[in-house]
Amino acid sequence: MITNNENAKTVLLKSGIKPTAQRISVLSFLLSTKSHPTIDEIFSALKKAIPTLSKTTLYNTLKLFEEKGVSLSLNIDYHKRRYDGFSKPHFHFLCKKCGRVFDILLKDISKIINSRHVNIASIETFHGYFYGICRNCKEERRNI
Repeated sequence: MITNNENAKTVLLKSGIKPTAQRISVLSFLLSTKSHPTIDEIFSALKKAIPTLSKTTLYNTLKLFEEKGVSLSLNIDYHKRRYDGFSKPHFHFLCKKCGRVFDILLKDISKIINSRHVNIASIETFHGYFYGICRNCKEERRNI
């Protein structure tokens, strides 16, 4: 069975990033969560296991991951930057009530991006954000 650390190390090597213990831990954490954590949440989660981790190192690591396409940096929340270890093309939804961020996978994203109707030579990256009320919060409203 492949662990998150082994998977993280493999991803880093394939991306041309030296797999240091801190980088493996950061990526392993990102790969293990779907919560789209903030820098503070990542720092809090890893600080006990890596007492020498600094926020500067974390910022630099996340910036490197983004540059190499290993993770995404999200500006979906106007007050906080969030991070996503799932770097394949997808969209995000922010619930305006509870603040949770969800992935939205669209089967034919590549068709949309590569459509002949889009007058662009090539798209390297994109960000699609949706805002509204999630299913859980909508259900809570009905039950009040």
